[in-house]
Amino acid sequence: MSLRTRRGVSFSTKAAAALAALSVVVAAWLSLQPHRLGDLYRLVGWTSQWLSGAHIYGPISDVDYPPWAIVTLSPLALVPVSLLPFVWGGSNLLALVFVARRLAGSRRTMFYLLIAAGTMRTLNQFSLVALALAVAGATANESRSWLWLGLSLMKPQIGLVFWLHALWQRRWPLAARAAVVPLLLTGVYAWRAHVSPLSVPAAYAQSIALQYGDILWGQTEWTSGLRTIWPAIPAALLAVGIALIVWAPVARWRPPFGFAMASLLAMRHMSYDLILLLPTVATLDGAALWSAVLLMMGDPSALAGVFLSPDTAIIRHADRFVLGGIWCVGVILAARFRSVSRTKRHP
Repeated sequence: MSLRTRRGVSFSTKAAAALAALSVVVAAWLSLQPHRLGDLYRLVGWTSQWLSGAHIYGPISDVDYPPWAIVTLSPLALVPVSLLPFVWGGSNLLALVFVARRLAGSRRTMFYLLIAAGTMRTLNQFSLVALALAVAGATANESRSWLWLGLSLMKPQIGLVFWLHALWQRRWPLAARAAVVPLLLTGVYAWRAHVSPLSVPAAYAQSIALQYGDILWGQTEWTSGLRTIWPAIPAALLAVGIALIVWAPVARWRPPFGFAMASLLAMRHMSYDLILLLPTVATLDGAALWSAVLLMMGDPSALAGVFLSPDTAIIRHADRFVLGGIWCVGVILAARFRSVSRTKRHP
């Protein structure tokens, strides 16, 4: 019997649709569990303090979101606490559907992207909304594209990927106007907090240093490991070096993939930030697409923990190993791309 139904919808498309629906339903349920709402309530607490006129950065502050993110997300503080999980979860669902539809070239690919987003790990976080804003700014030619791209910088490790790609494409006006958005929002923060705009960056740096020291420790970056080998080299320089090394081999093949991998491996990210790879996944097909979907929807550390002790190095660094593997595959594909391009130019 053919895998294609009488109505012309393939079995794989139906399977993807069913898995996508299951993923979204599970995500909606999990997002309402009390133990998953801590980050949301904490950020809303920060925005509430700022709206009350408080300066929330400094040497004893635990705020790790930049001032322009506090301003961008401050409307959440106006939502009644009882409704906040529903409002924020619904907003993330809309953002997820928007990203999947905007990136997908077909309905089947859209379902795959809904699965690959790993929604059950992103609905209570802020990376998905940042990605939606970045995709809106980078894929549309409209008068407000710069605003969406600028607002996506509320999560710099997400939005900066798309901003750098705009520079790579020589879309100078878009990149320049988007860069103004964080500056203006920082001014708004300073005005409400009754401090000088020039003092805000230093105060924010103090808050970051209190929590992370000289390094932005994370689950999916390599800077921390290299910092122990070369302690005299500034962490920022190591991060830039990693980014260039990771990005350069795939720059000509697929710049967005290179920028995403550079961010994931050089800056602080959590597992759910693998959604940065969605634009690349949207261009895949066949076995490569299914492999990417299965990889992104699962937590490597959790999967490895089923078989190994929690203290095993492969679990503690599983995300780094996975990302390193993805980068190696990208380098191989880039080499093939260059080989095919040379063959076409010199038959």
